[in-house]
Amino acid sequence: MITVSEEKFERFKKRIDDFTLRLQQHGSLRVQLAIDDSYYLQKREELIVLESQRKLAQSRLNDLELIIASHYKSTYCRWRRDVRWLSNHLQQQQPVIQ
Repeated sequence: MITVSEEKFERFKKRIDDFTLRLQQHGSLRVQLAIDDSYYLQKREELIVLESQRKLAQSRLNDLELIIASHYKSTYCRWRRDVRWLSNHLQQQQPVIQ
């Protein structure tokens, strides 16, 4: 799986901008027929939307991880306390051998 860092994404957006600007500046008919600059402009916008969705998903995932950690900690602490109590209770119930 290939992951794209935010820095890599920003650099690529800049490169697309530079490329499309260069196409527009030197937009002879031959260049226009060979390369479709609207493709790159559309893909750039799609990447911006996807990056925004990724940031939102990461934020939600971070929130979920905090909730899970909180539930785990409280449940684990209570479980540990109850295991100790039960262990002590069972030891007190055993008859003392004389």
